[in-house]
Amino acid sequence: YRVFFMDDFKHLLEGVDSHYFGMIDQLIAAQGDVFGGVFYSTFTGNINRIRGYISQKKKLEGYEEGIVQSYYYVPRVLTYKRNSMKRYQAVEPAFWNREFPVSWRDIDHDVDGQQDGQELAS
Repeated sequence: YRVFFMDDFKHLLEGVDSHYFGMIDQLIAAQGDVFGGVFYSTFTGNINRIRGYISQKKKLEGYEEGIVQSYYYVPRVLTYKRNSMKRYQAVEPAFWNREFPVSWRDIDHDVDGQQDGQELAS
């Protein structure tokens, strides 16, 4: 894998307010083929949500089930969570510590001009 860091792109961000760097970092990280983040991180959660949206738009492998190619770094007691983005999981508490496929899976099912077999009015 080729790993990138924000410093690799700083020359492209001259004049951009540094307060935006976190959001830009998330957008860049979300574009990777594979992502590794921290389980209890809302920063990681937002990256995974964006990755979910991308998977739906590009119809990436696993998009039908809401699966994204992401992994979590977790404490030893939570190793069963390491691959949790690689399988569908319904929403369950706690809600803040990860994203769930319901956020992106089939989100645009009616934007192709039909809903429930009926043409949408233009």
